[in-house]
Amino acid sequence: MSETWFPGSADETIEQERRARQRLPRTLGSPAGCPGSLILISCSWAMLEILRNAHYTVTIDPASQLARVTRSALPSESAAQFEERWMEVSRALDRAGRNGLCLLVDLRAATGRNEPQFEAAMQRLRPIVMGGFRRVAILVRTTAGALQIQRHVREDGIDRMIGSDEARLLDYLREAPTRSR
Repeated sequence: MSETWFPGSADETIEQERRARQRLPRTLGSPAGCPGSLILISCSWAMLEILRNAHYTVTIDPASQLARVTRSALPSESAAQFEERWMEVSRALDRAGRNGLCLLVDLRAATGRNEPQFEAAMQRLRPIVMGGFRRVAILVRTTAGALQIQRHVREDGIDRMIGSDEARLLDYLREAPTRSR
């Protein structure tokens, strides 16, 4: 396993990154098909970016035990691409170790897709991507987005808080009981 870090030149920044790195689970590995490749794309204070593609950014804050998935505004070209990108997110979350983390999914920039093939893909993906976390919260921009996510909650039974108030969702996640490993 090879790691590439992009620390700043200041000794303090290097020390902060070293401490954050020690708090990460030891199970991080290279992405599939990329032996020895870049694992940690960047480190900004305590927030570690573990995945970035055209559609999603995944960060981990070891200090607050929070994983964050942020959706970009770029629409998926197909349901297959949609599913492929979400599976990249899921693999990144697996490498980070879900058990001790809460998950915040920020969908504010996303354009909702309710075509049958996208709905079917999302139904398959939700338990894979969102399972195994202490708590899950979904950040949406619109009431329509919240209603769509509420329908998903009813369909798959994964508890999550949904809303457009990021501070409130973060409070909900911080209050999650810790799990013993």
